[in-house]
Amino acid sequence: MGVKQNLCLMFCKSDIFFIQKIFVSEKTLKKIKKKGIRIIFDFDDAIFLKKDLFNIDKKAEANTVDMLKFSDDIIVSTPYLREWVKSHDFKSHIITTPIDFIYLEKRKRKDVFTIGWMGSSTNTVHLEEIKEPLKELAKLFNVRLLLVGANKSFDIEGVNVEHKEWSLEKEQEFLKEMDIGIMPLLKNNYSKGKGGYKIFVYMGAGLPAIATRIGFNEEIIIEGETGFFADSKKDWIKHISFFIENREKLDEFGTKAREIAAKKYSRKVCAEKLVNVLDKKI
Repeated sequence: MGVKQNLCLMFCKSDIFFIQKIFVSEKTLKKIKKKGIRIIFDFDDAIFLKKDLFNIDKKAEANTVDMLKFSDDIIVSTPYLREWVKSHDFKSHIITTPIDFIYLEKRKRKDVFTIGWMGSSTNTVHLEEIKEPLKELAKLFNVRLLLVGANKSFDIEGVNVEHKEWSLEKEQEFLKEMDIGIMPLLKNNYSKGKGGYKIFVYMGAGLPAIATRIGFNEEIIIEGETGFFADSKKDWIKHISFFIENREKLDEFGTKAREIAAKKYSRKVCAEKLVNVLDKKI
């Protein structure tokens, strides 16, 4: 913890210490407990894994378990993380990452079909999964891959790839340019713990989603109604082609996706769940 946090711990009167995704020393945790302050620990990624994203990092695992031991309540974002917490004999609450809802203008469809991806540059590696499928699609259709926030060095030979720098102010503008949103993931343990935030954002913007069938993704997408799962090159080509050739389905799938997102993943819904944890109602 930094100087400000330690000063707050020493001199501030707090009822709750909300710790999000960082490890706090056992010494500091004991100080917090000694003062009778309730600890809530929240994490939304598999923070106990090594950098290779496949194997357990023993030190990170021990640090995570220490956080669980001292916490009065634990919040995670996915069933995979909840099961990991349970495997260490602790209980947790699932609260997904919330999304904001805005007024959506009716999309003006263009001849070029836009496949959208929004994320951080560190997650660009997952886009390797769709390189070959998009090469094949670009030979058949007029398509554009719009990448928001990706590493700008990422490119696909023969594919119209456009990079945009993410900003909160322009996020909705970029989403309106997309026809579908994609979430390809490498098949590893880290991906099993991911919270599906990209899909929530696409759903909130009224977009169908195509994603790798892994982890929480399987619970978010209703296949054939709000999107599809793609587990192979053939799947990616088939499902993207479906929307290119049946553009009327874009609004049908997107409307259903937005309705579900409003009921399950909106800021209002997630805030109510968090308040219930804070008030000890669940």
